[in-house]
Amino acid sequence: MKDARSIDDNLDMIERMDAFKETLSQAWDSGRYDFITLSIYLNDTASLEKLKAQKEQASCFATLVHEYIHFIQNFTTPQGFTSFITFVDLFAHFFVQNMGLAADPAIPTRGGIVDTSVGAKTYANFEKSLSLGLVRSLWDGKPLFNSTTRDNFTFVAGNVTDPYHEKTVFLSNLAYNDQLIPLNTLVIRENMAAISTFLASGLSREAAKERLLNWSPQYNIIYKFLDHYLPEKDCFKLTYFIAEISLFILPYNKTIHKLLLYVKDNNNELLSLDENGIIERIKALANFDQHFRPVLASAQALVDRRIETYLKHANGNEFYVFVITVLRTFQYGFSERLNNPFSYRGAFDIAFINHYASVIKSPIIIFPDNKKTMLGKVDPDYINAIANFSGILAIFRHTYSKTITQCPFAEEHSLCDIEKGDECYKDSLSVFGLEQYNGCLMSNALRIIGLKKEGRF
Repeated sequence: MKDARSIDDNLDMIERMDAFKETLSQAWDSGRYDFITLSIYLNDTASLEKLKAQKEQASCFATLVHEYIHFIQNFTTPQGFTSFITFVDLFAHFFVQNMGLAADPAIPTRGGIVDTSVGAKTYANFEKSLSLGLVRSLWDGKPLFNSTTRDNFTFVAGNVTDPYHEKTVFLSNLAYNDQLIPLNTLVIRENMAAISTFLASGLSREAAKERLLNWSPQYNIIYKFLDHYLPEKDCFKLTYFIAEISLFILPYNKTIHKLLLYVKDNNNELLSLDENGIIERIKALANFDQHFRPVLASAQALVDRRIETYLKHANGNEFYVFVITVLRTFQYGFSERLNNPFSYRGAFDIAFINHYASVIKSPIIIFPDNKKTMLGKVDPDYINAIANFSGILAIFRHTYSKTITQCPFAEEHSLCDIEKGDECYKDSLSVFGLEQYNGCLMSNALRIIGLKKEGRF
């Protein structure tokens, strides 16, 4: 019996596939989630109007899902909380040291006050810690992998130094096409998000697999490994589950190594099982059912203690007020996980986005024309808190890297631009040298950091 789809339907699907190929040729060119600014940046042909009108059919929808998965990883897993609070602590050291000074403090540039006063706990080492074993090109920021002569899918494991935490940790690499791909948390997160991209694209599994295999191994090495040892299985589903399990069971790098090595050593036996049976074997190996709730309860306790501590110091310290609001998002996220341990969907659609936006809120979504939106229903206090919180951390990161050339709040269509109009300073910015308009988010962020105090100008 022939497919009942019309010729027009088929043409629409072909056009959508072509658009998908053009706009998602490489994941890092299509979107980005920044956990410091709590923002999703959509590039290329993305627009707010198209997303509202076309929903899942919009060419940017699959990219939105990919980046939103990173937001979910951030706010619903212990690994996400650890990375997030580590950066907050790095900033807080500078903040606490300088908020009471009567004179201008040193700008926290690389090699400046932060590097000299906290030793190894610098922003540069923080970034290296997040992506152990992975080096990025100074020219274009793309990943550089170590070379190897090992056969494909050979494990090369050993201990490496985490420069931020100054301790030895386990790291496994997979050989592929004469390169060593580190199985760190960054690669785990990207492989999981890449699967969601294609399950939101509307492409057939065959077309999705073809596209996924053309991405950088940073995004697909776990899928390629599973597809090699478990052909004919739904390795989209298996990749997602194995990656998600690995973000809950400490130590994360050792967990992913253990699970993949098990697949390699027992692939003949696993081939006789369906995907759900394989996942149950994987969960048993990781002791997931025994560890999941205790690990999550421990993470929840850490969040609760942080909130309690910041509440004691929140009077007169706005930064702590903003941090508390953001930390409550972790409370919502962990509660959601206790009810629904896994976030996998056979098809990631608007219902998926709406569900998570209703329970853990939303990052800011920024389009190429600088229009901004948020998912779900959000309250003004939440918007104000994350705008100031993310702005403070963004300024800290910019000044550290010496890249701040204009106010990060002054983009076209931004809150400051709309409220202040021509009075807004859009161009070159001297962190110390400008009097700012009353109520300016930039001025407020500088004041909170300690880089701007009454009477200094």
